[in-house]
Amino acid sequence: EWTFSGCNALESIQLPERMTTLEKCLFAHCKALKEVTLPAGLTTIGSKVFFECSELATIALPSNLISIGEWAFARCTK
Repeated sequence: EWTFSGCNALESIQLPERMTTLEKCLFAHCKALKEVTLPAGLTTIGSKVFFECSELATIALPSNLISIGEWAFARCTK
């Protein structure tokens, strides 16, 4: 939780293939984040993971995704 929250210089992320869950608020308030590559095996995106990532324009959700938490993409205005 909150591991990278508020990292304003973080512009892109390529997550490891072994990840299956993104914990709550992991990248919240990363206002420069533009590009995210999610692993194919991802099944869960927790609440507010990308909250207020206002530069995030597009993201491809993997087909194995089962759950997206509340406000996971809230205030992503692009």
